[in-house]
Amino acid sequence: MQKLVAIAKSAAATLTSSGDQVRIGSKEVRLRAQIEAEERSPDNKKYLIGLRVDVYVGGVLQPLTLALWV
Repeated sequence: MQKLVAIAKSAAATLTSSGDQVRIGSKEVRLRAQIEAEERSPDNKKYLIGLRVDVYVGGVLQPLTLALWV
């Protein structure tokens, strides 16, 4: 998020979007999400999923690490 905020500030926050692409000034940001694992609860009322989200800025994959404890 810090990179997105920095890009938005440097680009004077002109935003447009189309599909998986957001343009912040002259910078293109794309998010690509993919479910990597899924499991149903025993009663079939809930799901647990493993979700991968790749972030590209200017077509270059950016390092992103997220750890969640639930």
